[in-house]
Amino acid sequence: MRKSVKIFLALFVSLIISSCTQKPIFEETIYFPKQGWNRFGALEFEFEIKNPDKTYDIILKTHLTEEFESTTLPLYYSIDYPNGEMRSSSQFIKVKNRDETFVNPYSDGSYIYEIKLQENKKFNEAGVYKYTLSHGLNKFDAAGIFDMNFKVLVHKEQK
Repeated sequence: MRKSVKIFLALFVSLIISSCTQKPIFEETIYFPKQGWNRFGALEFEFEIKNPDKTYDIILKTHLTEEFESTTLPLYYSIDYPNGEMRSSSQFIKVKNRDETFVNPYSDGSYIYEIKLQENKKFNEAGVYKYTLSHGLNKFDAAGIFDMNFKVLVHKEQK
């Protein structure tokens, strides 16, 4: 009897954990060469919004190494809408404080930094959207950026 209760509890816990993990409607990771993200190498992420009645979170996750010297990552991005409209924006992302050392989850000295580029974003119509990102660092190659992950999730309160 005890063994079946343990099996049931293990299945129940795994079901709860898997139901709490939200699956993105779009996710793509771009990996950079050793020298990092080139200033003129714009990143493009194209995805389809099927339900414009919902709102979405646009999340960026970047894997930085100790070679990344800046305390911020200036990002410029534009959004191409299905109707042909384009909007541009910029955001300075604070990735570390000058006076603190990296808090590293990896033994190689690298860490993951995640931000919500846009939270609770409402898309006005169904269709294909394209986000184009570039960095605004004063160097041609942003050394220390290992990869950039772009994810679109349905805003949590709506599921």
